[in-house]
Amino acid sequence: MNTVQTNVRVLPGDKPLVRAIAARLRLEPRFRDRLTSLLEEDPTPALQQRIEKLEEQVGWLLSGAHQPRSAFRAPHLAPARLPPNGGSAG
Repeated sequence: MNTVQTNVRVLPGDKPLVRAIAARLRLEPRFRDRLTSLLEEDPTPALQQRIEKLEEQVGWLLSGAHQPRSAFRAPHLAPARLPPNGGSAG
């Protein structure tokens, strides 16, 4: 197989990822098409918003910063209502 060496600049933590991609490109002929397809995909606006929100939350977690609880809260559910007598039977 004829290969070339390519130098790229990435963050130190991304080096293993780049090496893994290069290995798969060499070993799996169809991986190139899958990777190209992935890179060409444009996420829908809703998906892009979800990705950005998740990235923000992960950033907060990794930084150890205090994050607002509302960022992780589930959609608001109405509280259960007790009967007028406070729920006591008779």
